[in-house]
Amino acid sequence: MTSVTIRKARGSDDTALADLYRHTWSPQSEIVPRPPRGSSFFGEAGSPEHYLVAELDSEVVGYLRLVQPIPVPSAAHVRTIQGLAVAQSARGRGVGRALLDQAVLETKSQGGTRLTLRAGNGGPRGICPIPLGDPCLAA
Repeated sequence: MTSVTIRKARGSDDTALADLYRHTWSPQSEIVPRPPRGSSFFGEAGSPEHYLVAELDSEVVGYLRLVQPIPVPSAAHVRTIQGLAVAQSARGRGVGRALLDQAVLETKSQGGTRLTLRAGNGGPRGICPIPLGDPCLAA
């Protein structure tokens, strides 16, 4: 089985990420219309430094957007996941888990002590704190 590689996004990932977003887009999780073919990924959705990219066999198969939700000094310790997608063909292969594990490490490397994930698809809880000391999330 091929291992998942997680890295920071680059500007050159724009087309691959735009295609992945278009293919994983769902009206159940998105509030904006499906982007048309040829749309840019980076821009309003953020810049490459906000994204982690997952690859299998050098193919982009997932991404995670990690940001400081409120850009004020009192929230400098908080990071939130504002987007996570895994290609249908790569699901069940540990891609999502690898992205989450790397998000924990990236949060810590940025001096963060709190990581949250907003679940917007009608789940029982809207904001889920992810304990950074959880051994299940430590790499």
